[in-house]
Amino acid sequence: QVAVLEDLGDVSLQEWVAGKTPDAVRGMYERVLDSVLVLHEKGTAAARRWKLMPPFDARLYEWERDLFADQFLKNELRLPPRQIAGVLRDLSRVASGLLAARNALIHRDLQSSNILLRRHRPFFIDFQGMRFGAAAYDLASLLCDPYVSLPETVQEDLLDYYAGSGADPTATTEAFWLAAVERLAQAIGAYVRLGRISGMHSFRRHIAPATAMMRRALEHVRDLRALRSA
Repeated sequence: QVAVLEDLGDVSLQEWVAGKTPDAVRGMYERVLDSVLVLHEKGTAAARRWKLMPPFDARLYEWERDLFADQFLKNELRLPPRQIAGVLRDLSRVASGLLAARNALIHRDLQSSNILLRRHRPFFIDFQGMRFGAAAYDLASLLCDPYVSLPETVQEDLLDYYAGSGADPTATTEAFWLAAVERLAQAIGAYVRLGRISGMHSFRRHIAPATAMMRRALEHVRDLRALRSA
């Protein structure tokens, strides 16, 4: 057997975006989405015979929303238990929607810092959490990434680019906004938790852009009144 290794360098998508024009950003993200589509389509077909992490299920979604509730709503915002319970009910409905969405092999942490660029081609790293789950979760991780905070028009163009490749663009778009709420809740909880660790306080700077992106996502999802209020 032969293994071929290549040094991908250290230029991440997160670093590359800085100072680029919206058109340049849109073009690079389209390349990334082309690779995401390969993962979600050809990767899904191949991975049926692989041993992977357990797939996204109700328990994993519960863990994500509990992280958000404990770290952000309780410890950061100091919200009362009754209000937190309402938010958890909202997020439970989000999870139910994602469990019914299109399933695929997903990276699980497809943020800009986990995408390296080599000769203008994207390569995914840190995929140890790869598993089956809602394809929209990867899409939300990428397009709602607080490390970059894509402009709304660019975000919507890229969502249309990905959705247009599938058989049901409307379903893809609806699942995307649910996944955006879910992923951002998980990310905010993680930023608060990591930001309390000595030497990792810099994670706190991502909380504000993540909550701003959450507010944007909530404009596209109905009936999450408790979360919107919080």
